[in-house]
Amino acid sequence: MHRRTKDLKVLSFTPIVEDPTLPQIPSLHIAIVISGYLFDESEVIDAWQDTAQHALHGTDVFHLTFEPQELVALGNAFKVFLATEAVRVVSTQVIQQTVFAALASALVLPFGLMRAGDLIDNPWVVAMDRARKTGYVLADILQERVQGNRPTTLIGYSTGAVVIWECLLELAKRKEHGLVNSVVLLGAPIKTDMTEKWQAVTSVVSHRFVNGYSKKDVVLGSIFRLHALGLEVAGLQPVLVDGCSKIENVDLSDIVGGHLEYRENLNMVISLLGVL
Repeated sequence: MHRRTKDLKVLSFTPIVEDPTLPQIPSLHIAIVISGYLFDESEVIDAWQDTAQHALHGTDVFHLTFEPQELVALGNAFKVFLATEAVRVVSTQVIQQTVFAALASALVLPFGLMRAGDLIDNPWVVAMDRARKTGYVLADILQERVQGNRPTTLIGYSTGAVVIWECLLELAKRKEHGLVNSVVLLGAPIKTDMTEKWQAVTSVVSHRFVNGYSKKDVVLGSIFRLHALGLEVAGLQPVLVDGCSKIENVDLSDIVGGHLEYRENLNMVISLLGVL
């Protein structure tokens, strides 16, 4: 595992517990939750604290922290990006329509939006790179059964979903089935048109595979549109792939009005999905 962690400065697991002073008795199940952006390094597990409370008696919940400095840089870049005039205009259109209607119809994007995209490019590329590398390490950890032979649920938002995606791809390559019980991807920056890869990742998940998306996610839509990657993104729409009937697509647009609202509304989203 050391070979894979050489490019990562920080990677750690933090238990989310009701009372850290009490001895912890291992539960039969384990959940690993992963943040995809932060606004301050001190708030690493804050967003998940309430979310995990109702699961603590039946499931051990751990937060997988990776590269918090880079995730804070990304979170702050998101805020600056959303504050630009060009993005505010698109956001206003999205309130009336969807990201698809606001962005997909334009053959040439407004110059202001393209300039705004420059603000987010580097933090996004760095965070995505670290997320992929963390996914490889998570696959090692699960394969080595560091947490024992307990059914594992993986939940992540934004680039945290990319960690899970890369982990599942790696487990599929190794033909490691039965390690992951359920998966929840929220606002996932992952293309939906990669049929073989979607078939691979779902093949190593034993139970539920949830894709939570919002049609109002201006950040995700803008990033993919600006990079000419299209809008076929799991965080914006259902994943409809042959041979992947296991995928549960859940439209969270009424709860999540934008990419930053996944973190704000984690408790409501997780309760709605009933995955913990």
